[in-house]
Amino acid sequence: AAHCSYYGARIKIGYWDMNNAANDAGAEEFDILFKEVHRISDVVLFKLSGKSRAQTVKLVSDNTYKGLSSASMLWVIGWARNQNGVLTSSKLQHVGVNYISNTLCNDKYSG
Repeated sequence: AAHCSYYGARIKIGYWDMNNAANDAGAEEFDILFKEVHRISDVVLFKLSGKSRAQTVKLVSDNTYKGLSSASMLWVIGWARNQNGVLTSSKLQHVGVNYISNTLCNDKYSG
């Protein structure tokens, strides 16, 4: 998420449990050479210092959002912090949520 992109100057790929040192064995780590933030989609693209072994994913375009409705399921993935800034889990979490428009999101969460 672009709103979290100000953390760190390195990226770990394949890292999912912050409290399990064995998890580091399979992870790849790269320096961030450049980043481009796309605030409308809340996405950030990073240019890395090397090539990952991880499978690539297809990025969406602005046109993708035109086909979404409140019945569309999207996945949120990350290590969440609560409203006090406390990490709520050491393991990477994911949850399915229904799509809402940027307008409705901004109205509900004060932009």
